[in-house]
Amino acid sequence: MTDNMVTKIEQEKGCYEFLLLFFLHHYTQQVDFAQIKSELQLMELMEKNDLAMIKAENDRLVNDIEKLKQRLSRRNHSDSGRREVGLEFGEGEG
Repeated sequence: MTDNMVTKIEQEKGCYEFLLLFFLHHYTQQVDFAQIKSELQLMELMEKNDLAMIKAENDRLVNDIEKLKQRLSRRNHSDSGRREVGLEFGEGEG
């Protein structure tokens, strides 16, 4: 009977150790999952921030290009007007 009791105690100890290892493993997986989720959320925020910065830079460049187009257009109109005035007063006739 003593042999049976030792065996039962050992079995309970083995079950306890198994459950302990199982829960530790499960907890570790939960911690890893939480850490991965946190890292993914951080990466998502960084990507959104990068995208916002790229969009802002793109908008700035589009505005700069539009301003340059307007300046070039004004300059062309101004040069065209000067040529017309010059021709009216006989400049350019040689």
